Amino acid sequence: MARLLLTLLLLTPATGRAQRCAPDAALTLAAAELSLHGALPDARSVLAIARAEGAEAPVLDAAVLTEARRDAFVDRAVSRFGETVICGEARRDGRVWIVAGPREGQISLADDGRVRVSLRPGLTSPRLHVLASDGELWQREARADEWVELPADLARPLTVQLVAADAEGPRPVAERVIGERPASATVRSDEPVRARVAMLREHASVGPLRGNRLLEREAGRHAAQICRAGRARHVSEDGDPERRLERAGVRARHVGEAIARAEDRDAAWAALRTSPSHRAALTDRRFTDVGVGEAEGGRCVVVLLAAWPRVF
Repeated sequence: MARLLLTLLLLTPATGRAQRCAPDAALTLAAAELSLHGALPDARSVLAIARAEGAEAPVLDAAVLTEARRDAFVDRAVSRFGETVICGEARRDGRVWIVAGPREGQISLADDGRVRVSLRPGLTSPRLHVLASDGELWQREARADEWVELPADLARPLTVQLVAADAEGPRPVAERVIGERPASATVRSDEPVRARVAMLREHASVGPLRGNRLLEREAGRHAAQICRAGRARHVSEDGDPERRLERAGVRARHVGEAIARAEDRDAAWAALRTSPSHRAALTDRRFTDVGVGEAEGGRCVVVLLAAWPRVF
């Protein structure tokens, strides 16, 4: 009863407040749940709580603050996520619990298990990536407003991710879980990211990768750029991954990249491992070489992959 009352109060926006951050029901429920925890948990836990409430935003920002600092948080969210930003808020004991994220895509689920995607204007090349509970991956191109039937033999629960592209390259724009997903914590490990990639590929029955110093150097440069910019994007001022390698004098049959920005190395790896599209890149059997770059102690991680790279 207390939870229901709290939810009803949350869905009523404060009067006189500019709606720069559009209210979102799922994020509002997430903010309510977070307010019951006391201290704000880590970003991965915030995302898990929001997913459980039905939020589809691929990344989120959350804070606990005073009413006077609320608008400054919204300004930062708009700066980070753009004008498509959505928010959920809860007020308790004189503090504001707020969760914000971008609304760039949506994955609708029909009663028969089919899914349909939609994108905001300006995004192109939608593609569905699905990660089954046993680690199996499935993907296919998607068209806006077309219903897609997912393979019945994929082990539930499923993590369904929508990837689309703009001028900064492809990225996840929406994600949802079909079926109940058990709670999971970030695994702490001293293993370097390259060793974790090797174990992930071994689990997927995919061949090992050779370490490549040229790829490692370029991955390190891009990781540092991601941390400086505060945005995880494949396309930088030096171009996309293939162009960046060419500028370094390297060409390859195929080039791929998996990037993450999080609180630390373990959280960044957890984001890569559980993202269907990133996991697909890391376990792609076409790749032969790998270089891993990190910045700020592992807060920004770049895994650069190539098939038969050569210096020209």
